Amino acid sequence: MPFDRPTLAVLYDRVAQDIAAELGLGPLLPRSVELVLARILAHASHGQHAHIDWTGRQVFPDTAEGLYLERWAAVWGVNRTPAETADGTVTAQGLNGSVIAAGIELRSTNGLRFAVVAEVTIVGSSATVAVVALEPGAASNLPGGVKLSWVSPPTGLQAQVTVQAPGLEGGVDLEDDESLRQRLLRRIQQPPQGGSKSDYEAWALEVSGVGKAWVFPQQFGEGTVGVAVAAAGLDPIPTAGLVEDVQELLELRRPVTAQVTAWAPEALDVDLTIQLTPDTLAARTAVEDSLTDLMLREGAPGGVISRAQIESAIATSPGWQSHVLLSPAGDVVIGANQLPVLGVITWA
Repeated sequence: MPFDRPTLAVLYDRVAQDIAAELGLGPLLPRSVELVLARILAHASHGQHAHIDWTGRQVFPDTAEGLYLERWAAVWGVNRTPAETADGTVTAQGLNGSVIAAGIELRSTNGLRFAVVAEVTIVGSSATVAVVALEPGAASNLPGGVKLSWVSPPTGLQAQVTVQAPGLEGGVDLEDDESLRQRLLRRIQQPPQGGSKSDYEAWALEVSGVGKAWVFPQQFGEGTVGVAVAAAGLDPIPTAGLVEDVQELLELRRPVTAQVTAWAPEALDVDLTIQLTPDTLAARTAVEDSLTDLMLREGAPGGVISRAQIESAIATSPGWQSHVLLSPAGDVVIGANQLPVLGVITWA
Protein backbone atom coordinates (compact mmCIF):
# COMPACT_ATOMS: atom_id res chain seq x y z
CA MET A 1 0.00 0.00 0.00
CA PRO A 2 1.54 3.37 -0.99
CA PHE A 3 2.29 5.95 1.67
CA ASP A 4 -0.06 8.93 1.54
CA ARG A 5 2.19 11.92 2.13
CA PRO A 6 0.38 14.44 4.37
CA THR A 7 -0.05 17.99 3.17
CA LEU A 8 1.23 20.99 5.11
CA ALA A 9 -2.31 21.77 6.28
CA VAL A 10 -2.80 18.24 7.59
CA LEU A 11 0.53 18.33 9.43
CA TYR A 12 -0.36 21.69 10.95
CA ASP A 13 -3.68 20.41 12.25
CA ARG A 14 -2.06 17.24 13.65
CA VAL A 15 0.65 19.13 15.55
CA ALA A 16 -1.82 21.69 16.90
CA GLN A 17 -4.12 18.94 18.13
CA ASP A 18 -1.21 17.06 19.72
CA ILE A 19 0.02 20.17 21.57
CA ALA A 20 -3.48 20.96 22.83
CA ALA A 21 -4.01 17.36 23.96
CA GLU A 22 -0.63 17.08 25.74
CA LEU A 23 -1.10 20.39 27.57
CA GLY A 24 -4.75 19.77 28.36
CA LEU A 25 -5.88 22.86 26.48
CA GLY A 26 -8.97 23.64 24.48
CA PRO A 27 -8.89 25.13 20.99
CA LEU A 28 -5.66 27.11 20.53
CA LEU A 29 -5.98 30.86 20.12
CA PRO A 30 -4.85 32.31 16.73
CA ARG A 31 -1.92 34.27 18.17
CA SER A 32 -0.94 31.86 20.94
CA VAL A 33 2.61 30.59 21.40
CA GLU A 34 1.32 27.03 21.10
CA LEU A 35 -0.15 27.71 17.65
CA VAL A 36 3.07 29.39 16.50
CA LEU A 37 5.04 26.33 17.60
CA ALA A 38 2.57 24.09 15.79
CA ARG A 39 3.10 26.05 12.59
CA ILE A 40 6.92 25.90 12.90
CA LEU A 41 6.94 22.16 13.62
CA ALA A 42 4.52 21.49 10.75
CA HIS A 43 6.81 23.30 8.30
CA ALA A 44 9.84 21.38 9.55
CA SER A 45 8.00 18.07 9.26
CA HIS A 46 6.75 19.01 5.78
CA GLY A 47 10.34 19.65 4.67
CA GLN A 48 11.43 16.26 6.03
CA HIS A 49 8.60 14.54 4.16
CA ALA A 50 9.69 16.31 0.98
CA HIS A 51 13.29 15.18 1.44
CA ILE A 52 12.21 11.58 2.07
CA ASP A 53 9.98 11.73 -1.01
CA TRP A 54 12.89 13.04 -3.13
CA THR A 55 15.28 10.44 -1.70
CA GLY A 56 12.81 7.69 -2.54
CA ARG A 57 12.89 8.74 -6.21
CA GLN A 58 16.68 8.52 -6.33
CA VAL A 59 16.78 4.82 -5.40
CA PHE A 60 15.13 3.79 -8.67
CA PRO A 61 16.78 4.35 -12.07
CA ASP A 62 13.51 5.33 -13.76
CA THR A 63 12.93 8.27 -11.36
CA ALA A 64 16.46 9.29 -10.32
CA GLU A 65 17.75 12.66 -11.45
CA GLY A 66 20.95 14.66 -11.73
CA LEU A 67 24.03 13.14 -10.16
CA TYR A 68 22.03 10.18 -8.81
CA LEU A 69 20.84 9.35 -12.30
CA GLU A 70 24.43 9.58 -13.54
CA ARG A 71 25.53 7.14 -10.81
CA TRP A 72 22.81 4.67 -11.82
CA ALA A 73 23.80 5.04 -15.46
CA ALA A 74 27.49 4.53 -14.67
CA VAL A 75 26.69 1.18 -13.04
CA TRP A 76 25.36 0.01 -16.42
CA GLY A 77 28.17 1.60 -18.43
CA VAL A 78 26.03 4.47 -19.76
CA ASN A 79 27.48 7.97 -19.61
CA ARG A 80 25.85 11.35 -20.14
CA THR A 81 26.86 12.67 -23.57
CA PRO A 82 28.88 15.88 -23.22
CA ALA A 83 28.23 19.30 -24.69
CA GLU A 84 30.11 20.05 -27.91
CA THR A 85 31.32 23.30 -29.48
CA ALA A 86 30.38 24.55 -32.93
CA ASP A 87 33.01 25.30 -35.54
CA GLY A 88 33.27 26.36 -39.16
CA THR A 89 34.72 29.09 -41.33
CA VAL A 90 34.19 32.81 -41.79
CA THR A 91 35.25 35.28 -44.48
CA ALA A 92 37.41 38.15 -43.27
CA GLN A 93 38.19 41.19 -45.43
CA GLY A 94 40.97 43.73 -45.18
CA LEU A 95 44.28 44.95 -46.52
CA ASN A 96 46.57 42.45 -48.21
CA GLY A 97 49.27 41.18 -45.88
CA SER A 98 47.24 41.77 -42.73
CA VAL A 99 47.71 38.90 -40.29
CA ILE A 100 44.92 37.29 -38.26
CA ALA A 101 46.58 35.56 -35.33
CA ALA A 102 45.34 32.33 -33.78
CA GLY A 103 43.23 32.84 -30.67
CA ILE A 104 41.82 36.26 -31.60
CA GLU A 105 38.18 36.42 -30.53
CA LEU A 106 34.98 37.23 -32.37
CA ARG A 107 31.57 37.94 -30.88
CA SER A 108 28.03 37.49 -32.20
CA THR A 109 25.22 39.97 -31.64
CA ASN A 110 23.83 37.77 -28.84
CA GLY A 111 27.17 37.63 -27.00
CA LEU A 112 28.50 34.24 -28.15
CA ARG A 113 32.29 34.14 -28.38
CA PHE A 114 34.41 32.44 -31.04
CA ALA A 115 38.17 32.15 -31.54
CA VAL A 116 40.39 31.87 -34.60
CA VAL A 117 41.84 28.36 -34.86
CA ALA A 118 44.99 29.04 -36.90
CA GLU A 119 46.87 32.09 -38.16
CA VAL A 120 45.73 33.44 -41.55
CA THR A 121 47.05 36.20 -43.84
CA ILE A 122 44.81 38.37 -46.00
CA VAL A 123 45.43 37.73 -49.72
CA GLY A 124 43.33 39.29 -52.47
CA SER A 125 41.55 41.48 -49.89
CA SER A 126 39.99 38.49 -48.09
CA ALA A 127 40.72 35.24 -46.29
CA THR A 128 38.89 32.16 -45.13
CA VAL A 129 39.32 31.80 -41.37
CA ALA A 130 38.55 28.69 -39.29
CA VAL A 131 36.84 29.52 -36.01
CA VAL A 132 35.52 27.56 -33.05
CA ALA A 133 33.05 28.49 -30.32
CA LEU A 134 34.59 29.12 -26.91
CA GLU A 135 31.54 27.78 -25.08
CA PRO A 136 29.82 24.49 -25.93
CA GLY A 137 26.13 24.21 -26.66
CA ALA A 138 23.60 24.27 -29.47
CA ALA A 139 23.28 28.05 -29.17
CA SER A 140 26.69 28.42 -30.84
CA ASN A 141 25.37 26.96 -34.11
CA LEU A 142 24.95 29.85 -36.57
CA PRO A 143 23.72 29.80 -40.18
CA GLY A 144 25.76 31.03 -43.11
CA GLY A 145 25.60 34.77 -43.73
CA VAL A 146 25.56 35.80 -40.06
CA LYS A 147 27.92 38.62 -39.13
CA LEU A 148 30.47 38.32 -36.32
CA SER A 149 32.51 41.23 -34.92
CA TRP A 150 36.12 41.26 -33.76
CA VAL A 151 36.41 41.83 -30.03
CA SER A 152 39.70 43.67 -30.67
CA PRO A 153 39.90 44.26 -34.45
CA PRO A 154 43.32 43.32 -35.91
CA THR A 155 45.12 46.08 -37.82
CA GLY A 156 44.07 46.34 -41.45
CA LEU A 157 40.84 44.30 -41.14
CA GLN A 158 37.21 45.26 -41.45
CA ALA A 159 35.30 45.19 -38.17
CA GLN A 160 33.02 42.29 -39.14
CA VAL A 161 33.35 38.87 -40.75
CA THR A 162 30.71 36.73 -42.48
CA VAL A 163 29.95 33.11 -41.56
CA GLN A 164 30.41 30.89 -44.62
CA ALA A 165 27.85 28.29 -45.71
CA PRO A 166 26.67 25.91 -44.38
CA GLY A 167 27.36 27.78 -41.14
CA LEU A 168 28.95 27.10 -37.79
CA GLU A 169 27.85 23.59 -36.87
CA GLY A 170 28.43 20.84 -34.34
CA GLY A 171 27.36 22.66 -31.19
CA VAL A 172 25.46 20.32 -28.87
CA ASP A 173 23.96 20.87 -25.41
CA LEU A 174 24.82 18.61 -22.48
CA GLU A 175 22.47 15.61 -22.54
CA ASP A 176 19.46 16.20 -20.32
CA ASP A 177 18.14 13.83 -17.65
CA GLU A 178 15.25 12.47 -19.71
CA SER A 179 17.46 11.46 -22.64
CA LEU A 180 20.00 9.83 -20.31
CA ARG A 181 17.21 8.04 -18.44
CA GLN A 182 15.77 6.59 -21.64
CA ARG A 183 19.19 5.31 -22.74
CA LEU A 184 19.74 3.79 -19.29
CA LEU A 185 16.36 2.03 -19.32
CA ARG A 186 17.06 0.79 -22.86
CA ARG A 187 20.38 -0.66 -21.63
CA ILE A 188 18.67 -2.41 -18.72
CA GLN A 189 15.68 -3.72 -20.66
CA GLN A 190 17.58 -4.55 -23.85
CA PRO A 191 21.02 -5.86 -22.82
CA PRO A 192 23.75 -6.10 -25.47
CA GLN A 193 23.35 -9.09 -27.78
CA GLY A 194 26.45 -8.94 -29.94
CA GLY A 195 25.04 -6.85 -32.76
CA SER A 196 21.22 -6.86 -32.57
CA LYS A 197 19.08 -3.99 -33.87
CA SER A 198 18.82 -2.56 -30.37
CA ASP A 199 22.63 -2.65 -30.07
CA TYR A 200 23.13 -0.49 -33.15
CA GLU A 201 20.48 1.96 -31.96
CA ALA A 202 22.08 2.22 -28.52
CA TRP A 203 25.54 2.74 -30.04
CA ALA A 204 24.32 5.55 -32.30
CA LEU A 205 22.59 7.29 -29.38
CA GLU A 206 25.89 7.42 -27.49
CA VAL A 207 27.12 10.13 -29.87
CA SER A 208 26.59 13.70 -28.66
CA GLY A 209 23.94 15.42 -30.75
CA VAL A 210 22.04 12.30 -31.84
CA GLY A 211 18.37 12.41 -30.89
CA LYS A 212 17.08 9.26 -32.58
CA ALA A 213 18.34 6.38 -34.69
CA TRP A 214 16.66 3.71 -36.82
CA VAL A 215 18.31 0.44 -37.77
CA PHE A 216 17.71 -1.35 -41.11
CA PRO A 217 19.26 -4.84 -41.35
CA GLN A 218 20.56 -5.79 -44.82
CA GLN A 219 19.64 -2.36 -46.16
CA PHE A 220 22.48 -2.37 -48.68
CA GLY A 221 22.72 -6.11 -49.25
CA GLU A 222 23.61 -9.28 -47.40
CA GLY A 223 25.72 -8.62 -44.30
CA THR A 224 25.02 -4.87 -44.22
CA VAL A 225 23.33 -2.67 -41.65
CA GLY A 226 21.98 0.82 -42.32
CA VAL A 227 21.57 3.26 -39.45
CA ALA A 228 19.53 6.40 -40.09
CA VAL A 229 20.40 9.24 -37.73
CA ALA A 230 18.30 12.17 -36.51
CA ALA A 231 19.84 15.11 -34.71
CA ALA A 232 18.68 16.25 -31.30
CA GLY A 233 16.86 19.57 -31.14
CA LEU A 234 14.27 21.20 -33.34
CA ASP A 235 16.00 20.36 -36.64
CA PRO A 236 16.21 16.56 -36.95
CA ILE A 237 18.30 16.54 -40.14
CA PRO A 238 21.88 15.76 -39.02
CA THR A 239 24.98 17.47 -40.32
CA ALA A 240 27.60 15.56 -42.28
CA GLY A 241 29.92 15.85 -39.28
CA LEU A 242 27.41 14.23 -36.95
CA VAL A 243 26.87 11.33 -39.35
CA GLU A 244 30.64 10.87 -39.57
CA ASP A 245 30.88 10.75 -35.78
CA VAL A 246 28.20 8.05 -35.67
CA GLN A 247 29.96 6.09 -38.42
CA GLU A 248 33.25 6.19 -36.51
CA LEU A 249 31.66 4.86 -33.32
CA LEU A 250 29.72 2.15 -35.15
CA GLU A 251 32.94 0.97 -36.82
CA LEU A 252 34.43 0.50 -33.36
CA ARG A 253 31.42 -1.34 -31.93
CA ARG A 254 30.08 -3.42 -34.84
CA PRO A 255 30.68 -7.17 -35.17
CA VAL A 256 33.62 -7.82 -37.49
CA THR A 257 31.38 -9.57 -40.03
CA ALA A 258 28.96 -6.65 -40.46
CA GLN A 259 29.26 -3.70 -42.85
CA VAL A 260 27.53 -0.73 -41.25
CA THR A 261 26.60 2.58 -42.85
CA ALA A 262 25.28 5.61 -40.96
CA TRP A 263 23.23 7.95 -43.13
CA ALA A 264 21.24 11.17 -42.93
CA PRO A 265 17.58 11.25 -43.96
CA GLU A 266 16.36 13.99 -46.28
CA ALA A 267 13.87 16.57 -45.07
CA LEU A 268 10.23 16.10 -46.06
CA ASP A 269 8.60 19.52 -45.76
CA VAL A 270 5.04 19.13 -44.49
CA ASP A 271 3.02 22.14 -45.63
CA LEU A 272 -0.39 22.80 -44.09
CA THR A 273 -3.36 25.10 -44.58
CA ILE A 274 -5.26 25.83 -41.37
CA GLN A 275 -8.27 27.95 -40.50
CA LEU A 276 -7.69 28.78 -36.84
CA THR A 277 -9.88 30.31 -34.14
CA PRO A 278 -8.76 32.53 -32.50
CA ASP A 279 -6.39 33.55 -35.29
CA THR A 280 -3.86 35.40 -33.14
CA LEU A 281 -0.07 35.43 -33.16
CA ALA A 282 0.02 33.57 -29.83
CA ALA A 283 -2.38 30.88 -31.09
CA ARG A 284 -0.42 30.46 -34.32
CA THR A 285 2.86 30.12 -32.44
CA ALA A 286 1.33 27.50 -30.12
CA VAL A 287 0.07 25.48 -33.10
CA GLU A 288 3.47 25.68 -34.81
CA ASP A 289 5.20 24.46 -31.64
CA SER A 290 2.73 21.60 -31.25
CA LEU A 291 3.12 20.49 -34.87
CA THR A 292 6.91 20.70 -34.65
CA ASP A 293 6.79 18.47 -31.58
CA LEU A 294 4.55 16.01 -33.45
CA MET A 295 7.02 15.76 -36.34
CA LEU A 296 9.89 15.13 -33.94
CA ARG A 297 8.00 12.53 -31.88
CA GLU A 298 6.29 10.53 -34.60
CA GLY A 299 8.47 11.10 -37.65
CA ALA A 300 10.47 8.09 -38.84
CA PRO A 301 11.87 6.96 -42.20
CA GLY A 302 9.18 4.98 -44.00
CA GLY A 303 6.55 5.93 -41.42
CA VAL A 304 3.24 7.75 -41.52
CA ILE A 305 1.86 10.74 -39.64
CA SER A 306 -1.89 10.43 -39.79
CA ARG A 307 -4.26 13.30 -40.42
CA ALA A 308 -5.86 12.46 -37.06
CA GLN A 309 -2.53 13.04 -35.30
CA ILE A 310 -2.18 16.42 -37.00
CA GLU A 311 -5.74 17.34 -35.99
CA SER A 312 -5.03 16.32 -32.40
CA ALA A 313 -1.78 18.31 -32.27
CA ILE A 314 -3.59 21.45 -33.39
CA ALA A 315 -6.55 20.92 -31.05
CA THR A 316 -4.32 20.45 -27.97
CA SER A 317 -2.36 23.67 -28.54
CA PRO A 318 -2.68 26.26 -25.73
CA GLY A 319 -5.31 28.88 -26.54
CA TRP A 320 -7.04 26.75 -29.18
CA GLN A 321 -10.80 27.06 -29.58
CA SER A 322 -11.50 25.55 -33.00
CA HIS A 323 -9.92 24.95 -36.38
CA VAL A 324 -10.41 23.51 -39.84
CA LEU A 325 -7.51 21.59 -41.41
CA LEU A 326 -7.81 22.32 -45.13
CA SER A 327 -4.62 20.52 -46.17
CA PRO A 328 -3.11 18.00 -46.28
CA ALA A 329 -6.23 16.11 -47.27
CA GLY A 330 -4.89 12.77 -46.04
CA ASP A 331 -2.09 11.17 -44.08
CA VAL A 332 1.53 12.28 -44.50
CA VAL A 333 3.45 9.33 -45.97
CA ILE A 334 7.17 9.54 -45.22
CA GLY A 335 9.67 8.15 -47.71
CA ALA A 336 12.14 5.44 -46.73
CA ASN A 337 14.97 8.00 -46.74
CA GLN A 338 13.06 10.94 -45.29
CA LEU A 339 12.17 12.65 -42.02
CA PRO A 340 9.23 15.07 -41.74
CA VAL A 341 9.82 18.68 -40.78
CA LEU A 342 7.23 21.41 -40.42
CA GLY A 343 7.03 23.33 -43.68
CA VAL A 344 4.96 26.39 -44.52
CA ILE A 345 1.65 26.94 -42.73
CA THR A 346 -0.89 28.96 -44.68
CA TRP A 347 -3.39 30.56 -42.34
CA ALA A 348 -6.70 30.62 -44.18
